[in-house]
Amino acid sequence: EDERIRIFISDMSFVSFTETIIDSSMMKEYGGKGTYTIPIEHVCKVLSIPSGKSEVSFGFTEDKMFFEIQETFEGGKERSIDFDIFLVDSETQELEIPEIDFDFQFVEKFSVLKKLFNDFCFVSDHVKLKTESHSNSMILSCKGDIGSASMQVNIDSKQSSDDVDLDFSLRFINTFLKCQITPDVNVCLKQDFPLCFVFNMPGSSYMRCFLAPRMDGGDED
Repeated sequence: EDERIRIFISDMSFVSFTETIIDSSMMKEYGGKGTYTIPIEHVCKVLSIPSGKSEVSFGFTEDKMFFEIQETFEGGKERSIDFDIFLVDSETQELEIPEIDFDFQFVEKFSVLKKLFNDFCFVSDHVKLKTESHSNSMILSCKGDIGSASMQVNIDSKQSSDDVDLDFSLRFINTFLKCQITPDVNVCLKQDFPLCFVFNMPGSSYMRCFLAPRMDGGDED
């Protein structure tokens, strides 16, 4: 198997989850093998610390994840920071995500996709996505306490003859789109399957974000 790091993050209910693959070509040095469970909020805090030109090294022992941050500020001032984060016990088995033959796929600019969903936030906390294969378009619609909104978007899609009509949480979608990882995003849809955003990075690295559809009358928020 290729040398790589697989990062799997999920909420407790598995309504949403992400899978990130980072191959060794994106790292200066790589070695070792193992599966570890860590509090992701603590890792994010550590990785938000560097502000200048920096290099981050990390690894694992039996009971902790350790970081070393080398940072150079303007004017040449340098600092080195070490962090240790304790691992946590987890009874959750590593989830293998099956390959899905999506019915509807298209590529959109990250900035455009983010705006499409952000513009609906003040109307509702969820959005309906409906594809129309005959017109090569997707309709976004929502309804809330203050009224309703709808928008038709023309897209260049790879699709089958099966259209999709699903409802998703806007809060989760906008969380996925908070940070620009790549200029373009692959959007993948299939009836009664999770929505998937794919961010393709250099080499064979990528991040996939999955969000389960809302059930009729249900609330996954």
